[in-house]
Amino acid sequence: MRRPGAGCTGLRPIPEDQLQDHASFIVHSADRPHPVAGRKVNGFGLYDMLGNVWEWVSDRYAPQTYRTGTRIDPQGPASGRARVRRGGSYHYPEHLVGTAYRSADTPSTRYSVLGFRLVAKPR
Repeated sequence: MRRPGAGCTGLRPIPEDQLQDHASFIVHSADRPHPVAGRKVNGFGLYDMLGNVWEWVSDRYAPQTYRTGTRIDPQGPASGRARVRRGGSYHYPEHLVGTAYRSADTPSTRYSVLGFRLVAKPR
């Protein structure tokens, strides 16, 4: 049996009809963040890789990145203040929950829908 996320080729690593099982977003989040591992694990054995909080990534933001650079794992321009965030959050609708959608903020930005994800092996 193929687990969600492993081998998916769409815009999300989770089939759309299973997104609510794997990600917290506005429709069912009560507009608040949730504890880690409150939803189902993905096909790589990871929890909460979509939704709950926007994830900071190291890429720099430029509106034209996908039009002017590589379309696979673009890192943006060599300089600039804005950084990319991905994944959606508990406060946003389903169409913004996914790795393909990106937005930007400056590193000094702080609010409850923005964070980062950690991966750790159990002891």
